[in-house]
Amino acid sequence: MENQEPARVIDPDDLKYRVTSVLLDDMSVETSDFEIPKTKRVRFQFSGATADEFPLLRLTKTVVELLDSDGDSAVTLKCTYKINFAISEDEQVAELDDELRIAAMRVSYPYHRQLISDMTSRLGLRPTFLPAVPDELWADEEAEVS
Repeated sequence: MENQEPARVIDPDDLKYRVTSVLLDDMSVETSDFEIPKTKRVRFQFSGATADEFPLLRLTKTVVELLDSDGDSAVTLKCTYKINFAISEDEQVAELDDELRIAAMRVSYPYHRQLISDMTSRLGLRPTFLPAVPDELWADEEAEVS
């Protein structure tokens, strides 16, 4: 039997920040007409922002458009999540701003992905699956992938 390193125990007090909640804030479905798109072409945008009056609250938003055969949006799905953080007493919010923005996007993306899949399925369409791990999205404050 090989020597194994003992598991490292992380003390929550040693963390710079932690997620305290992830809440679905808004979701909507809009259609341009009553025709279900026959193609499975999709355009989506995923973005993150800081809530103006709440420095530890981040918002992440997904907009997914199911395109018709002409490339126009036939169905638009939107959802927004609120991610709330707590920071250690030793940290300043301004110094953690980029880390919190990226953490909010990483934490909330699976929620967005699942909700979009579920919404398209409930519309009677084949479920739309967003990419599993869109790494390029974590670096930019607002990124678009087609």
